[in-house]
Amino acid sequence: EILEKLANDTVPWKDQVAASDFATKGEYKRTMNQWDKAMGIEERKINKNQIDSILAKNKVIPAKDFIIEQAKKHKITIINEAHHQPMHRVFTTALLQSLFDEGYRYFGLETLDRRDSLLNQRKYPITDSGWYTSEPQFGDLVRSALEIGYELFPYETENMGNTTIEVRETHQANNIKAFIEKNQNGKTLLHVGYSHAAEGVLKSHGEDQKWMASKLSDLTGIDPFTINQEVYTEKSAVDKSSPLLQTLSPQNPIVLINNVDSQPFRYEQYKGWMDVAVFHPFTTYKNERPEWIFTNGKQKVEFTLDKKIQIEGPLMVLAFKEGEEIENAIPLDIQEVENTTSTITLALKSGS
Repeated sequence: EILEKLANDTVPWKDQVAASDFATKGEYKRTMNQWDKAMGIEERKINKNQIDSILAKNKVIPAKDFIIEQAKKHKITIINEAHHQPMHRVFTTALLQSLFDEGYRYFGLETLDRRDSLLNQRKYPITDSGWYTSEPQFGDLVRSALEIGYELFPYETENMGNTTIEVRETHQANNIKAFIEKNQNGKTLLHVGYSHAAEGVLKSHGEDQKWMASKLSDLTGIDPFTINQEVYTEKSAVDKSSPLLQTLSPQNPIVLINNVDSQPFRYEQYKGWMDVAVFHPFTTYKNERPEWIFTNGKQKVEFTLDKKIQIEGPLMVLAFKEGEEIENAIPLDIQEVENTTSTITLALKSGS
């Protein structure tokens, strides 16, 4: 169905949609392959002299520790994601409790649909909550934030249509500013896509462009703490990934800190930047499932289906939390398997 839609769709971002669709059904490897194929990403060679220079000037520290320490000093923290990459949602989820402990109370997500006005009361996401929230790790990010006590809010422009970058970024920044002005009882966390987290000015389609984080800073006078997850995350193969990531090959999310001035290694492009770049580890697998989904309190739950179940494969196995309406709730996890005798490996928190 995904490939059929991809073949017939005419929108320019159809490959991005297909990659996100593969992520939603739990097929991480196929997600990565689809994205890299669509983007024409090829093997990248390591420039040893350049890499050695960077490594000589910097030390490695855990990304979470650094981010929490820096977020204490700011009223707004903005972290980005690649929209096909569930790993980024897992990492943001890992930050939630510590950020809450430091006074963060409001959580704005680019994907949220303002038509789901009951999200904060219901305490779990449904199919109408947003576009990317249908992916289980994004669903877990939303559900976890609500359980911790965050108030979630949408801020996307109401008319995506043929909206220009300039108009969209301005609308987003204005919407966030309006929310912050009405909600003064805590700090604000924003989870955004790609360049929306950029400060300063980027070059886009040959023109100088301020993105949402930059416009928000101008509007509010608040300097946000901005985090890039996207650049130094794996591609579909190690040799297609950033040469610096290939060399570091971290076991856990890390950041680089300058040995002299203790400043973080940041993402920079043209006259724009994000304050720190996170380097994510390369994925290892368990029964074709990424090991990083078994974090944030989730355990491996392995089983096979009851022999009485007579369904032709392949089939989808979806796990729902007891008490949530399975007709429209976002599953805690999804796995597609070949047949009823296949071993199923789900990532689930304790509970029914």
